[in-house]
Amino acid sequence: LSYFRTVVGHDDVDRPKPDPEPIYEAMARLVIDDAEQILFVGDSPADILAARNAGCPSVAAMWGALDPEVLVDTSPACVARTPRGVLQALESLVAERVR
Repeated sequence: LSYFRTVVGHDDVDRPKPDPEPIYEAMARLVIDDAEQILFVGDSPADILAARNAGCPSVAAMWGALDPEVLVDTSPACVARTPRGVLQALESLVAERVR
């Protein structure tokens, strides 16, 4: 937990993922107004759908996925096979926005 500024769990919201409420709650706690300024990493289809519903880019965390094929079928912005891949996805998304 020392690596995270906030954690939003199932009990913190009325409507869990794939509803965007958990993402909006985290954004409120972090004082972030623009969902496009965050990158949501998830290992389930509900995670990727929540990100889409919130309007933020997503990364499919393949190393934790129960069904990787179903996860990829939800069309995340990026796919990461390892945690290091998340950093590469972030760098790629930032580079696209700078262009």
